[in-house]
Amino acid sequence: MPSSGKLLQQSEQTRARLLQAARELFFSRGYAGVSIQEICDKAGVTKGAFYHHFSGKDAVYRSLFTAHLDLYLESHDRLPAQAGASERFRMLAECTFHLAQELGRSMMART
Repeated sequence: MPSSGKLLQQSEQTRARLLQAARELFFSRGYAGVSIQEICDKAGVTKGAFYHHFSGKDAVYRSLFTAHLDLYLESHDRLPAQAGASERFRMLAECTFHLAQELGRSMMART
């Protein structure tokens, strides 16, 4: 029997595969053009595994969306404290622009 650490690792890998599969499918075919079964097939997992990690397709999308926001917040936190106010503002504006681009692509793919 696998150890609890091994099971946790497998669970995390399954979740990551599901998110990656959903990201690729949403981007290429749009949110509405993708079924849960297609996400499972691309990830190589069962529907039971899908529902162990997510309540539905919207939950996968929300997870991808919050990952984008987390990256934005991490970028904001990494702004150098020694940079002047105008440089910090420029860097923050750049991070915001890149986030908007990514979210825009995701939102366009969702329709």
